[in-house]
Amino acid sequence: WIYDISEYSPILKGSIPLTVGNNQELLDLKFHFIKGAPARDVLSVEQIYAHGDYKYEFLSNDSLLSSTQIILDPKASAYQIKSIISGHGHAGPFNCCEWDSKTHTWYMNNWELFRWNVWTDCGNNPIYPQGGTWPFDRAGWCPGSIVDESLFELTPYVVPGDTIMLDYGIENYYNNGEKDGTFRMTHQLISYGKPNFKNDVELVEILAPSSKNKNSRINPICDNPIIVIRNSGAFDLQSVEIKYGLKNGKKSKYKWHGNLAFLELDTLVLSPIDFTKTKNNIFIATLLKPNGVRDENSINNSLSSLVVDPISFPREFILKIHTNNINRAHENSFTISRVDGDVIYEDSNFIDDTEYNYNIKLKKGCYRFLFSDKKQDGISIHWWYKKSNPNKVGINGSVEFLSVSGNKIHEFNPDFGQELKLNFRVD
Repeated sequence: WIYDISEYSPILKGSIPLTVGNNQELLDLKFHFIKGAPARDVLSVEQIYAHGDYKYEFLSNDSLLSSTQIILDPKASAYQIKSIISGHGHAGPFNCCEWDSKTHTWYMNNWELFRWNVWTDCGNNPIYPQGGTWPFDRAGWCPGSIVDESLFELTPYVVPGDTIMLDYGIENYYNNGEKDGTFRMTHQLISYGKPNFKNDVELVEILAPSSKNKNSRINPICDNPIIVIRNSGAFDLQSVEIKYGLKNGKKSKYKWHGNLAFLELDTLVLSPIDFTKTKNNIFIATLLKPNGVRDENSINNSLSSLVVDPISFPREFILKIHTNNINRAHENSFTISRVDGDVIYEDSNFIDDTEYNYNIKLKKGCYRFLFSDKKQDGISIHWWYKKSNPNKVGINGSVEFLSVSGNKIHEFNPDFGQELKLNFRVD
């Protein structure tokens, strides 16, 4: 996982203590120093409240994290609140606070300013299979994944040098035992200077094609590249030209139009290109002419990624599905579609512990297989019930592709969470 920690640059100096993790696993930590100017300089970062684990009861009755006075840096031009919160514990009927969504609020001078829910979709966690309850949604985190960060731009509501009262709040607990759950959290106020550039578009990431583990759910591809851009200039971004393609191949062009305010992001699905000519090549994307003018900060305009060749299927093959049981088969469905979304094969409403065989015939081209599970728990056994309730364990299901002669072409792990997605080519 990569964390942008530029906002902590004012305190990352000299010799400082560093604590990482909870001693349950080995961790590899590296710091990368990036050349160039940021979108805006960080002037200071300060804790609004001390980092720690807080009992839900005391957060709710405001005996912890009560109103605090802050003097805004008079030299700053912008201010942002950063909140990182994860819920833990199994208290009450909904297992608060790990398994229960709660509403959190920031107040300024007794006025409600920002309200959000701390809740994370874990079914498409790229770190899989893990075993256990990893696919189920949690409060602010998923096993093995990055903890959610919530950013709130305070700038429109304050004046530099003001003295303000900030207060964190959370929805009231019910008298059902959930008050004993906890939230691990940290809250900071970050002060910034003015934007360093007027016209600056940034290529944040290439999502596809990509060999990164965190993008494994949508890769490899054989069709449309996907990139993330950000407006890092003071002027609203309304257009940008994109040049992209394989390193040693012909480049395609795409012109984006929209309206992104300062630091807003957009995910772009580009027109498809031909990935069949070379294997394990390098894909390159470059952003040009934000708002039709020269980019003032071209150092962040280009990125490259490794192209992993998708699996090739014959024109005729077999899709074999064996469903699991304990009334879970009805949760599943599948489609085989062209990359433009045109569905060619599909089925649903499966019966428990039953084998299905589909004879698939396709023309040459690029296709996508999607197998979904409504409960987001895959088609693997619920092994955590082995001792407490053996009747709920069930059996493993299976999804695999076979040649017409019965040889295995590709198979999936049944512990996949929300969905299986496979882009493949028919040659």
